[in-house]
Amino acid sequence: MKNLNHFLLLMLFLSVVSCKKDNITYDEYEIINLFTQQISPPIPPPPPDFKNWDKLAEEKRLKMMEEFSKKDSIEKSKLNFTIYFKDSLTALEKDFKNKLFEEHIGFEKFLLKEIDDDLTVSKKIDLKKLKFPPNIKVVQNIDKESSKWDDTFLGKYWVSRIIFNSERTKAVVEFNQICGHLCGGGSKVYLSKTGGKWKIIHVFGSWVS
Repeated sequence: MKNLNHFLLLMLFLSVVSCKKDNITYDEYEIINLFTQQISPPIPPPPPDFKNWDKLAEEKRLKMMEEFSKKDSIEKSKLNFTIYFKDSLTALEKDFKNKLFEEHIGFEKFLLKEIDDDLTVSKKIDLKKLKFPPNIKVVQNIDKESSKWDDTFLGKYWVSRIIFNSERTKAVVEFNQICGHLCGGGSKVYLSKTGGKWKIIHVFGSWVS
């Protein structure tokens, strides 16, 4: 009986260690949620009835666009939209280090950093722990043909594995979206943790379709 108890305790310990290794960390979920909470329908260009648009001063145009965007946002908040969000952080390629060429104060250690083998493997996400705007529904069984998407489907989104510094106070990640045929793009996002919270510091486009 004593040996059985030792065996059960050992199995419990191994299962806890295994789960801890495979799970997304709190920091990773916080970073992912910075992106998911900002997903929204694209803002359309100003309507054609904006008179003399090209002749307006920049300040006036910005103010009109702000008012137009606010009105458009209010209208869209009444509608429901659907997205596909990949249920794993996608693996990084070994040459990802060659894409980190921007020189920013505090991120020098990331430049040409060797990618750990662990980061070249995808990592499962619990979608229930992600936060999305209330009018956005996440689905996993969409048709892969973008030609069949309708106006309420915003697109496919996915996030790469996240590179942290040794102190876990700075991070780099790639956020991607496909919104249809020849429509999509990805961005490298640089983040810093201050006051216990992650904040986006720099965003740079890494690809566009």
